[in-house]
Amino acid sequence: MTVEVEETKCLICGKNISEGIICEECKTNVTEELCQKVAVFDYLNPDNELWASIAEKLVSGYIFREYSLELADYLNEDRKLYLKLLCMNLLYKKTGVSSKYRAFVLENADLCINSQNINDEEKNFVLALKLNAFLLDFRWKEAEELSDSIKFDKSFFEPYSIMADYYMKLRDYKKALQLLDKAKKLFPEFVERIEEESLDITHRSTGEKKGYKPPKAEDITVFYSFLDEKGIPHESQSNSRKNKVKESDFKPYKRYDNDDAIPNDYVAFWLTSEFHLKSEEVVEISAVKVCDGKITDKYHSYVKPVNIIKNPKSVSEENLKDAKIIKLVFSDFVSFVDGNILANVSFGKQGKLLERLARYSEKNEIKNTIFDVVEYAEDNADDFETLTSESLLKKYNLKDEVSGEKKSELTYKLIEKMRKNGIK
Repeated sequence: MTVEVEETKCLICGKNISEGIICEECKTNVTEELCQKVAVFDYLNPDNELWASIAEKLVSGYIFREYSLELADYLNEDRKLYLKLLCMNLLYKKTGVSSKYRAFVLENADLCINSQNINDEEKNFVLALKLNAFLLDFRWKEAEELSDSIKFDKSFFEPYSIMADYYMKLRDYKKALQLLDKAKKLFPEFVERIEEESLDITHRSTGEKKGYKPPKAEDITVFYSFLDEKGIPHESQSNSRKNKVKESDFKPYKRYDNDDAIPNDYVAFWLTSEFHLKSEEVVEISAVKVCDGKITDKYHSYVKPVNIIKNPKSVSEENLKDAKIIKLVFSDFVSFVDGNILANVSFGKQGKLLERLARYSEKNEIKNTIFDVVEYAEDNADDFETLTSESLLKKYNLKDEVSGEKKSELTYKLIEKMRKNGIK
């Protein structure tokens, strides 16, 4: 009985062959460029009739792209390994990275890097692939050790993208976006991908999207332990009472000199609170940054309270369910405020709430100068009338607001009216 062997075609010359992917004559014609073209071949929208005819006979057209790895075996020994790593990167760019790929990278990256037959830019590219494999395998400490070795030049996009992913995972969104912005100028062919990655990172930085975490519970535990060791706050943390600063250890606020003119630059803020039994909990921070008497930036964030607030009146339960813990929000707020003066129209109560946020964030002081608007008005008024926030607003024909965001803007409006019209 004769077994019929199904023939295929040589993907270089098209000659019928009984086995393999190229004929004997074409083995010396394999080039690095050919390997890369096969690795990225679009079998769904083919531009090569010969390759399309070969791909359509396969179980999956994707298998054709994997022929690039087989083709690399016909290259010179000194470049073979590098081309396989390069083609693997091209292969898995859109389809996800398999464990087989990660294992191959980690097994062969050092051999490739130590080779005398690839240049420094190519070695840096391989280093970036190795870092990516560590990230995909959740090997955080090894990734951290390797990250300092990655360089950035005009040769390859991957170091930028992989390092941006590393920074994103470690919540350093600013560095991640800076890298992608630089890559956007150097690699216009990747603009669409860069914009997608930048948008994702931006959403994470603003809280519209949660910070990265691995998919499996056991990997999440290891990852959060790594972040804890690095001192990086993360969303899974609860508001801890353990390291809270005692009230007696909190330093007094530094007050604005009420003999000075009204400040031109400041941050007007409002802390929205809810009660849990006898404890008053901050559930929302709102602020506006003012430069030369004009709003230049705004800040808003919900705050996960220490105690569960049932049926909150000022915010929704859904807002609090997905809110960041105090330590995370306070850190964001401090970064927003920077060195500016903090202005508030009801600091007697708001100061206590601000202190609570600081103490739960393990801070024993607020370093910013406090501009107490009501206190300033009292000290500079012609009469000796005792003022409240309500009476001061009434003096300037301003109506109180309900939401925290509106209240912070109301403080700004009041200060600017006082500046323009003088202290009544």
